[in-house]
Amino acid sequence: MYQVVFRSRFERTFKKLDRKTQVLILGELERLAQDPFDHPQIRAIVGVRQKAFRLRVGRWRVLYIVLSKDMTIEVIDLFMRKGRDDYRDL
Repeated sequence: MYQVVFRSRFERTFKKLDRKTQVLILGELERLAQDPFDHPQIRAIVGVRQKAFRLRVGRWRVLYIVLSKDMTIEVIDLFMRKGRDDYRDL
């Protein structure tokens, strides 16, 4: 099982969400910790420096990277998708 680590950027947005959405996102992250590559709602992000993935949870997107050597999932950001430019800052 992978360890899930949150960056401050994710935490700031996460704290502003309603409780129902928070529980939904945390449930999906727990499921992701079992196997970060086998989930029906993940996609690899193309055209970024690091190998990053996005997890779709309803209207929200959770951006994360997998550090296989450390068995860690680093959750980078949480946002509502607006356009293709959402993934450029990686």
